[in-house]
Amino acid sequence: TKMGSAGPTLGAKTVAKDGTKAKSVLDALLSDSGMDSQVATRQDGNSVYIATSQEYIAKLSQAGTLGQDEAYRLAVPDDKSHFVVYVHLDPLEGQYLDQMSNSNEYKEALKGIRAVGISSRVTAPGEGAFTIRLVAN
Repeated sequence: TKMGSAGPTLGAKTVAKDGTKAKSVLDALLSDSGMDSQVATRQDGNSVYIATSQEYIAKLSQAGTLGQDEAYRLAVPDDKSHFVVYVHLDPLEGQYLDQMSNSNEYKEALKGIRAVGISSRVTAPGEGAFTIRLVAN
């Protein structure tokens, strides 16, 4: 997620067993919900992307260094996760701390959170593990 002038820039990448089928299902869901004109999608082999713009899909499709970021590694330590949500809060603090209530204690607590990571993985047929981590400054 990246905050832009028109709101947050959001995107996701998934790797499916059958990228063509996954893209078809995604397109049908977006069409049925009326969201097909509001988001961009792309298929590259078995990788399927969805984002708020084609420009952000282009960034998501490039090799990156997120896995080398210390805050990411602390928030999402399992590189075998099947599902990951990661938010690095420190760069965003200026956009939301001033909007919070007047409680300095609450603001200081939020300032103390560096990042949030949510991950899950399948551990056996019908079983899985789910982790939420708050990384402190």
